[in-house]
Amino acid sequence: MRLGFYSGGDPEDNIQLDAELLKMLGKVHPKITFIPSCYEHSEEDFEEFRAQYSIYGITDFQMFHLDQNYTHFDAEVSLNADLVYLAGGNTYYFLNQIRKTRFYKPLRKYVRDDGVLAGQSAGAIIMTPNIRLAGIPEFDADENEVGITNLKSLCYANFEFFPHYVDQKAFYREFTEYSKTLRHPMYACTDGSGIIVDGIKTMFIGDVWGFVRGQKFTVSESDWYD
Repeated sequence: MRLGFYSGGDPEDNIQLDAELLKMLGKVHPKITFIPSCYEHSEEDFEEFRAQYSIYGITDFQMFHLDQNYTHFDAEVSLNADLVYLAGGNTYYFLNQIRKTRFYKPLRKYVRDDGVLAGQSAGAIIMTPNIRLAGIPEFDADENEVGITNLKSLCYANFEFFPHYVDQKAFYREFTEYSKTLRHPMYACTDGSGIIVDGIKTMFIGDVWGFVRGQKFTVSESDWYD
């Protein structure tokens, strides 16, 4: 699988992440599909996304909505792309729409067929085994307005991902305790940081902290791990 996990931040903060992501595409003029978490404000978000990637000479963009006139045909067309990008927003709402439309089925095929999938914030969380970190810590949690109780997600990665991390005691206490319940690692990234997965290799870019079985550690920047 070829995956990109973005925390967030301004375009200039993510230049290194963008470079590694676009390197995986192996094309000078790739086609990119932008999938917003919801229809509201999506045009504005799409324009900002296009501006971010246009600086690399990319011109072929399309946007696909999960919660506006969804059809299976349009879903297939949206996945005829070199890169599919899951945007940020409310993680619970986003996952709920993926389930309601059953978009996870063609998306899974796209990923297994070696398509490149990236996500930012909520879009990145959804790519992991579950979305429990959307509700942790409580003072920084998404609102579960759709009321979903099954938090299992797409499970494309064998780790959990927390965006917009701030290295403070409040986060430390929550995450060290939470990590004790996991069999896999969780990674917390500041804005401008993220993770690139290319097959069996993983690259950590920027400020990334790992939490495993109650222990916190700093992950070395820009190293590939098998």
